[in-house]
Amino acid sequence: MQLGKVGKAKLRIAPSGQRLSIPQAVRKLTNFRLEVRIHSRSAGKGSIVKAAAYRAAERLSERSTSVVSGAAERSGSALEHGSEVFDFTAKRGVVAAEIHGPDHMPERFTDRGTLWREVEASERRKDARLAREAIISIPRELTREQGIDAVRGWVSEQCVERGMIADVSWHEVRARDGGRNLHAHVLCTTREVTADGFGRKAREWDRKELVHEWRESWQDHANWQLEQAGVLERVDHRSLAAQRDEALTRGDLATLAKVDREPTVYLPRMDFERERRGEITPEVERKREVAARNAARSALYTRLAELGGQSRELFMELRQKTGDAMKAIERSPWLNLMLGRERQAEPVRDRERELER
Repeated sequence: MQLGKVGKAKLRIAPSGQRLSIPQAVRKLTNFRLEVRIHSRSAGKGSIVKAAAYRAAERLSERSTSVVSGAAERSGSALEHGSEVFDFTAKRGVVAAEIHGPDHMPERFTDRGTLWREVEASERRKDARLAREAIISIPRELTREQGIDAVRGWVSEQCVERGMIADVSWHEVRARDGGRNLHAHVLCTTREVTADGFGRKAREWDRKELVHEWRESWQDHANWQLEQAGVLERVDHRSLAAQRDEALTRGDLATLAKVDREPTVYLPRMDFERERRGEITPEVERKREVAARNAARSALYTRLAELGGQSRELFMELRQKTGDAMKAIERSPWLNLMLGRERQAEPVRDRERELER
């Protein structure tokens, strides 16, 4: 599905700039991911037209980006020499694709092929940045329609209001754990858009702070949708370290059990395919090592939740002192739960001695 300019009045979005706090009663966390990538000619990843066709599961043609063909593109000439056709119409899992842009965006840019061919033609440098892409994971707790609405609201506030044109594709595939994997790819232009076409390069969009603003805004839009859906889970854009520190300060073992882990290792497609064939690459090995350590921590927290009481209090204090869950266990024979050797009745003086080490 391809749409043209979408007015904000049609979107169910959280108010701009609204910071949604996460009350203690609903502080159950679900996974958060908003990753930003740059598509440039120097990266050697191929045509931006090809990238757009793949994400939207469409058939698009690319004209040569030489100076001659670029001039032809801008003048509207039908120069097809050197063109290549990218056909991804057989690709599965694309559930929606739309183009959003400012009100003054030329009508021709509602056509995906025209939009990205003119992006290619507007850039002359061999290392030019062609697009900025946000990859957004949508919480599983939301329906497909709710997830699409949440991304539309975010795109309207963070991309269109800044003057970008955003080509949005929603994919829904089976995740590796068997659940739903609903996510969005948002390809954004890097130049200002005028009524006639593309203008100057918008360098202010290159600020590092933009990524933080995008992540914080997606947190708010996703949590607003979760709240509207009556779901208790929330997302948190902050780093795992920041979330761990807050959970430790509050003494919140349940939240700590979710965030006291190493970041998930996302495999490049090539490594993912190799893993499926049974091959072990350095990235696959690193992913498995991280997964094993995270599984050990998860088992530790499950056991701690069962024990409660003095074991839980001692662990929280040692975890804060050592900075690591496994080191906290190593420091205390009483808390060596992984080996099942906890003592049933530890004298208070021994507990104090462990804290003083």
